[in-house]
Amino acid sequence: MNSLVQRIFSTKLITIVILTALLNSGSSFIYAEEDPGNIPNQPHDYNKFICGTRADHALHLKSILSHAENVKRLSKIQLAPSVSADFDDGDVAVMVDDGTLLIPPGSNPFDLDGLTLLFTPNGSGGYDVATVEFTFDASLGTNLFAGDDTNHEFNLTGGFSFPFFNSTRTNIWVRSNGNVTFGAVGNPSFFDPADFGLELPMIAAFFGDLDPSAGGGVFAKEEVTKFTVTWNAVPEFGVSNTNTVQLVLNDDGSFQITYNGIGMV
Repeated sequence: MNSLVQRIFSTKLITIVILTALLNSGSSFIYAEEDPGNIPNQPHDYNKFICGTRADHALHLKSILSHAENVKRLSKIQLAPSVSADFDDGDVAVMVDDGTLLIPPGSNPFDLDGLTLLFTPNGSGGYDVATVEFTFDASLGTNLFAGDDTNHEFNLTGGFSFPFFNSTRTNIWVRSNGNVTFGAVGNPSFFDPADFGLELPMIAAFFGDLDPSAGGGVFAKEEVTKFTVTWNAVPEFGVSNTNTVQLVLNDDGSFQITYNGIGMV
């Protein structure tokens, strides 16, 4: 990977989320949510911050990244000149793919597995992000016996608190779907992608439809200087895979996310 240190410029950040880059991209993109509002469209620079939840970006984010990666893919392949094999079959126009029309399946793997990312508050009101030495605490803490789409509330009383966007957080909701929220939860009944668009303080370590009732478990551990949440070997809903992610909240307002075995594609 190229440098992951990227400055997030928004001063109204609510949610931090990691979205992966695409195959052979050499880097990963960091996305952050800002308060909704009417922000004029800007040309997309694939190497800079893009808000993942603005209304004009949310519906197109995947296609933006896919297009960028496909441009790179096409630059690396050489196609022999050929006579077009396109033809009409009655009222149907048939286009034969010569390798440039469709993006091959499986070309968007998760590229952060085996890495630890450290998010550090900066003077611009956002976070600086860097890869650090891989760290995974194997002492997972308390098994929450989480089920599918469950939420578990922690009112911290052991001395730990987490500074997060100008507020000191002591009420944390650990959610089975790979995220934590502060002070409240979104949809309490099922995995709802719209939760990411809420004005709800959230850190989404691995925002997906995970199902601890089918395997693995969700664990939490409170210490004086940190609070650790681990989604350990949890499968995606309805899929036979396992995903292990660990989120550590530090009392200085920084936090780190470690990916230690990701099966979700």
